[in-house]
Amino acid sequence: MKSRIWKSVSVVALVAMFAFVGTVPSTSAGPGKAGKLEGTWLVEITIRNCQTGDAVAPPFVSLLTFSRGGTLTESTSRSSPSVRGSGHGSWDRSNGGGYTASHTAFLYSPEGAWTGMQKVTQTITIGADPNVFEADAMSQVTDTSGNVVMSGCSSAVGHRLE
Repeated sequence: MKSRIWKSVSVVALVAMFAFVGTVPSTSAGPGKAGKLEGTWLVEITIRNCQTGDAVAPPFVSLLTFSRGGTLTESTSRSSPSVRGSGHGSWDRSNGGGYTASHTAFLYSPEGAWTGMQKVTQTITIGADPNVFEADAMSQVTDTSGNVVMSGCSSAVGHRLE
């Protein structure tokens, strides 16, 4: 009986803690937030030829959420969620005043079998407008053994969602 009560109290305490954490105000958007990356961004991505910089496919959009503490979550319109999971990763301020970020997503066959992973590494710069960023990225696709099977480059422009 005591064990059941303590479990109930623990669950209530955890729910209350997560509810509180979810209400902490963001420090990323609005006046006085120039250069801050925290927040959610709608990003238009253009895949490019790594040697020439020429666009090789029409642009697509992704959502990137940069959370306090340096975690990153990504979802994209480029691939169906049935063949590519959401990206999870980290970000940090770089020495040059911009940011570096990387995220990794699981890849699946149309039948649902795990086929590998995609890792995207990017450099991000926020200019005079604190609600717009530009980025250059490199992507690597690996098979389930970690062997690189494809790589590529892209550029992006992100707009902060408010």
